[in-house]
Amino acid sequence: MKQSVESAFPQVLAGNCLESTTQPQFELFDSQVPPQRCYIKHSDEQEGHFSVTNDSQKTIHFLAIDKCVFGDDAETHCDCALFDENVFCFIEIKDAGKRTRKEHRRKAYQQLKSTILVFRFREVFREETQVEAIISFVSKSSYPVRTSSSADAALMFELECNAQLMEGNQKEF
Repeated sequence: MKQSVESAFPQVLAGNCLESTTQPQFELFDSQVPPQRCYIKHSDEQEGHFSVTNDSQKTIHFLAIDKCVFGDDAETHCDCALFDENVFCFIEIKDAGKRTRKEHRRKAYQQLKSTILVFRFREVFREETQVEAIISFVSKSSYPVRTSSSADAALMFELECNAQLMEGNQKEF
């Protein structure tokens, strides 16, 4: 799938947007320092926003999407993605308090949806690829969306994008 990403978005090669790792655990962070994009955390000074567990230590690819695959001039898009040969997981990281989560959730839904549809249009996935989308509110464990309005949104997301919508700040491969 890595080759499909590189073919569909050749700018990832020049922009250092695609990184691979076999680490059993690592974290992602959404940097507020220009160019304000997501990275794999490599030092303790960087704040971890999203954790990844890779017990089998297989190759996991990290793709920075915001400010890398798409620039500021592009329509709405999510922050980053993680993928292997079977699963492609899009992530939108939000730093929002409880009072602003509803609006941030609505925006994240649109960001994830538009990104997935572009990737589908560019034929990045195989037919059997499991596509997931995670809205990550900092410091919250991963779980499928459960409230009735969120469940409706998750169902609509699955119908529109053929992808599972979840909320949380971790992913296990």
